[in-house]
Amino acid sequence: MMLAIPNIFRALASPNYRLYFVGHGLSQIGTWITKTVAIWLIYELTDSPLMVGIIAFFSLSPTIIFAPVGGLIADRKDRRKILILVQTVATVRALILAMLAFSNHLSIGALVLLTAIQALIEAIDDPTRQALIPTLLVNKEYLTNAIALNSILVSLSRLLGPAIAGILLAYVGAGFCFLADGLSYLAILSALLAMRDLQTNASPLQLRQPWRDIQSGVHYALQSLPIRTVLLQLAVVNLFATPIITLGPVFAERILQGGPEIFGLFVTASGVGGIFGAIMLSLWSSVRGLDALLTFSPLLTGVALMGFAQSRWLNLSLLLIMGVGFLLILQISASNTILQTVTEETKRGRIMSLFVITNGTMLPFGNLLAGVIADWFTAPFALMLEGGLCMASVLFFLPNFPRLRQAIAQASRPH
Repeated sequence: MMLAIPNIFRALASPNYRLYFVGHGLSQIGTWITKTVAIWLIYELTDSPLMVGIIAFFSLSPTIIFAPVGGLIADRKDRRKILILVQTVATVRALILAMLAFSNHLSIGALVLLTAIQALIEAIDDPTRQALIPTLLVNKEYLTNAIALNSILVSLSRLLGPAIAGILLAYVGAGFCFLADGLSYLAILSALLAMRDLQTNASPLQLRQPWRDIQSGVHYALQSLPIRTVLLQLAVVNLFATPIITLGPVFAERILQGGPEIFGLFVTASGVGGIFGAIMLSLWSSVRGLDALLTFSPLLTGVALMGFAQSRWLNLSLLLIMGVGFLLILQISASNTILQTVTEETKRGRIMSLFVITNGTMLPFGNLLAGVIADWFTAPFALMLEGGLCMASVLFFLPNFPRLRQAIAQASRPH
């Protein structure tokens, strides 16, 4: 039975992954402290919600542009050493922010520049970190659990980081928030330095033809039906399902006749749903069966979106948005696990960069699409339409299901 293994933390039996889990968890909380404070400061310095949105949108540009380069570097150089370097740069960046805040020299220009630098850091860090995870495990069967535990960390950090940021910002100021972020990087740096007996992935080809090597990774993804299917389906779900939070204020105020407190409940419910989704996946005994989850979960996501659009009862709305958060994390984590399973080791970094781009860039475009539809018609109509498109996407991807299952079964066999 797929959920028979009760040990939710079995991937932590791997010493290197255990180090990564603790270090990454602490540093992620610090990262979300800074992200939250940066948004607040940009609003304070510009007094413009539009500027906050524009800066947030364009802060993704370095990630979109440089993630393929980051993925290639992850395939050609020692991943642990890459992470040590980028985490060191991230530490320096956070400490510069702290010094500027303490000295009252933090301008909008400096904040935007350092935010862009963070996006550039993440363009290299994200695919490298994702590609490193399988090499930290003592047992290949732990991969699903390891990725699920990583999703739990991310979900918890998104809840804890902003909450801690709010307290620190109110009582001690922005400088201490950025200082806390800088110190949090010491956890992941210590973990990376303490790791032992890691298999190296450095390629003898090095970086002599970077553009051709990036093209080779994209070609590999397009030619592989399992990889192509997973990335396309992830893009569709992110495009149509994630805007539910962006439209949350409209539903809180106009539909449920409430205010910021109801919107806050929406955000919390979505986060809690995501944590439960990651916990469920952590109980999955192996990668087998994730193909069915990946193929059919958009159907349930669409139902939840359409139900939320029509709900006029707060408790039902909270339950449905929790369901969307639950299903989204399942979809994202299952996609990650399948990609890691079917991808060749020499191309893992480049495929993970495509995963990072697909997972990250659909959010702003989805928000833009939902906003336009809601402006032209209504917010409930926008979610009804996007829920219907989520459900319809199942019909498009269903013919690929048998070959996806076959590829996963073949890749997960012991060698």
